[in-house]
Amino acid sequence: MTACFLSALLVAWFGTPPSDHSTSAEASVQSFGARGDGVADDSDALQAAFDSGPSVLPRPSAYYRITRTLRVSSSVRGVGMPELRMVGADGSPAKTLLAVIGYAGPMPLTVTGLHLNGGWDGVGTAGEWSHTISILGSRNVVIEGNELDSPYGDNVYLGKLPVPPHTNSARITIRRNAARSPRRCNIAVVAAQEVVIEDNYLEKTNGYVAAIDLEPNNDPRDRVSSVLIINNKVFAPKSPFVYAYTTSGYPFSIRGVTVDGNSGKARAAYAVGKPQTRVELQVVRNNHITP
Repeated sequence: MTACFLSALLVAWFGTPPSDHSTSAEASVQSFGARGDGVADDSDALQAAFDSGPSVLPRPSAYYRITRTLRVSSSVRGVGMPELRMVGADGSPAKTLLAVIGYAGPMPLTVTGLHLNGGWDGVGTAGEWSHTISILGSRNVVIEGNELDSPYGDNVYLGKLPVPPHTNSARITIRRNAARSPRRCNIAVVAAQEVVIEDNYLEKTNGYVAAIDLEPNNDPRDRVSSVLIINNKVFAPKSPFVYAYTTSGYPFSIRGVTVDGNSGKARAAYAVGKPQTRVELQVVRNNHITP
């Protein structure tokens, strides 16, 4: 599918995307020297804009060429679905496009209106740790109205802070996005609580892992609980829509999972890695998902 076609689908399925009207509090990445011509490396310009506060990305003549991870510490908004494309993707963490690390502000940090292209060619198997968006040890984050495609890892990864105190992520909303063509998962919930995944289009054509993976690492600091997965549309014919898994040595249960009102095509609507995986307080209902 083309980006324009998917933009039209987003509007058809979910209504008009977030407003394209700038506010005085936002800084344009172009004022920091971003070109968006697909030739110049825009990594430094975008990082400078993101560091300055809330940022807006106008649709450029081509795409914003990115070569390293950009850290996001305040809201980012695209106008006209501008593309940020990772160049030289190799599956390493350094090739994650956007990372939200340790955010805990009182107001939601929102990423909206962007086309994030992770750069996976659909063939490479060098690694699975570069994502289009990685949220680590953060709370009160909203990912809404984006097109997320082609990461070596996941379209959205939710994990803990990589340094002490290793805080889990919490109060994360992933809504009204089109996420497609990951090597691994559309959404991976590894260390997070109070997660809402709703009204997304999720497309995954290989059989590796699942569209949505609930899988804490074998680390007692990683906890997965209170995950609400509702009203999503999925096309994942070779993998489960939702997969819950823990290793045999993991001491806790995945707790509080609701899978409700989802539709589309997948190998299974909901699967649990048995016999060792424990899930408490799970609700799976009203899903219309066929193999």
